[in-house]
Amino acid sequence: MNAESPARSARAHLPGRIEALDGLRAVSILIVLFGHGAHTIGSPRWLQPMTNMGIVGVDLFFVISGFIITLLLIRERRSAPVSLRNFWLRRALRILPPFAAASAGLALAASLGLTKWSWPSFFGALTFTKDTTLFPGDWFFGHTWSLSVEEQFYILWPLIFILAAPVTATAPLLPAVLIASPVLAWICTRHWQAVQNLLPFIPYLAAGCLLALRRWRGSEAGARRLRATRLALITPCALGFAYLNGEHIKSDLSMPLASVLLPLWGYLLVDECIRSDGVLRGLLKVRALRWLGMISYSVYLWQQLFLGPPDAYIASWFWNRWPQNIVAGVACGGLAYLLVERPGARLKRFLLRSGQHRLRVSDRQPPPSGNVSGTISG
Repeated sequence: MNAESPARSARAHLPGRIEALDGLRAVSILIVLFGHGAHTIGSPRWLQPMTNMGIVGVDLFFVISGFIITLLLIRERRSAPVSLRNFWLRRALRILPPFAAASAGLALAASLGLTKWSWPSFFGALTFTKDTTLFPGDWFFGHTWSLSVEEQFYILWPLIFILAAPVTATAPLLPAVLIASPVLAWICTRHWQAVQNLLPFIPYLAAGCLLALRRWRGSEAGARRLRATRLALITPCALGFAYLNGEHIKSDLSMPLASVLLPLWGYLLVDECIRSDGVLRGLLKVRALRWLGMISYSVYLWQQLFLGPPDAYIASWFWNRWPQNIVAGVACGGLAYLLVERPGARLKRFLLRSGQHRLRVSDRQPPPSGNVSGTISG
C-alpha cells in the first residue's frame, strides 16, 4: 500500500480562504493608518515614531498579494490552462470599482473646497503609473503607487507563470530576485530614482510567490519552536532597519540589510499564518481583525483623504484631525466594502459563470465551417 507523499497531499489540499491572512491584512492596514496618522493634526506624541513606518504595512500587503495570486494561478492550472482573460477580468473587477468610488470621494472633497484636485496626479493613478515619475503627484493620489506596482505584477506574473513548464520552473527565478534586493534598493536610491517606487518592492512580491510555490510542493518542514525563534529574532531587526530608513539614516549597511530582512520577515509572517501549527494563526483569526482585513483595500483607498499632512488641505476640517480621521477612514472603507466591493464580487462571479456556461454550450455544438476558433472565442 503506497502512502501519499507530502507534496501530493499538499497539492490535493491547497487552502481555501485563510482567515489568519485576513488578520495579517488588518495588521498591515493598521500600520499604514498609524504611520499616516502620526503626521496629522492632534496626533499623540507616542505615535510620532510611526511617522515613516507606514511603508512597512504596504510591504506586508505585497508579500500577501504575491502569495495569494500565485496560489490562485496554481489552483487554476491544476484543473485547466490558465485563462488570462478570466484572471485579468477578476483583477479588474476587484481593483477598479473601489478605486472609482474613492476617486469620487476625492472629487467631492475638492468640489467642497477642502482639497485641491490634481489632474496629473489623477491621470497617474488612472493609468497605474504612479510608481514612476511619468505624472507629477500630490498627497491624495500618492498612495496609488502601490496599486500601480500590483497592476503591473498582475499583468506580468501570469504571463511568466503560463510560459513556465512545469510550474516549478519559476522557482529559481524568485530566490534570485530576493538575493538581488540590496542591489535593486541601492541602485534605485542612488541612480534610478524614477523607478524607486517599483524595483525595490519586487522582492516582496517574489517572497510571497516563492512561499506559494513551496506550499504547493508540500514543503512544511521545520520545527515550530525553531520557526518561532527565527521570527522573533528577525522581527526587531527588520523593523529597526525599516525605522532607520524611514528616518533617512541610510548608511551603506542599514539599507541593504533592510532590503533583505523585510522581505524575509514578510515571508516568515505569512508562512506562520498558513501553517496548520503556525504560531500566529490563532492570534490573527480574531473576528475583529478578520473584518478589518476584509475591508482593508477600501480602507487603504479612503484613508488618504483623511490622513494627509496639514499643508495638504486648503481648509482645515473636523475629519482630518486625530483621532476622528482614523474613524472616518475605516468607516468609509467599511461602507465602500459593503456598497461597492461586495456587489463587485457578485458581478465577478456572475460574469465568470456566464462565460463558462457559454463556453460549455459552444463546446457541445459543431464548429462553424472553416472557423474552428469561433467556438473558443466566445
